[in-house]
Amino acid sequence: MMSITSRKSTLVLILIVVLVASKDEASIGADAECNNLPVSCYIKCLRPGACNSCCKQNHFVRGECIGWDCWCCRA
Repeated sequence: MMSITSRKSTLVLILIVVLVASKDEASIGADAECNNLPVSCYIKCLRPGACNSCCKQNHFVRGECIGWDCWCCRA
């Protein structure tokens, strides 16, 4: 039987693997003219249209969600 500490460690390890894998997938789909800055737009993909609005307020042409990341684009 696993102890509570080893279960938590296993869960943390699985979460790290999932986050790294999703970040790699997100960077593959993004255009070179898009980046995930400004920091204020990071969690905007939780609401429809919030990423695009945030990027436009920060002088980008558009914003798009790739996974949970909001990518602001200049073209």
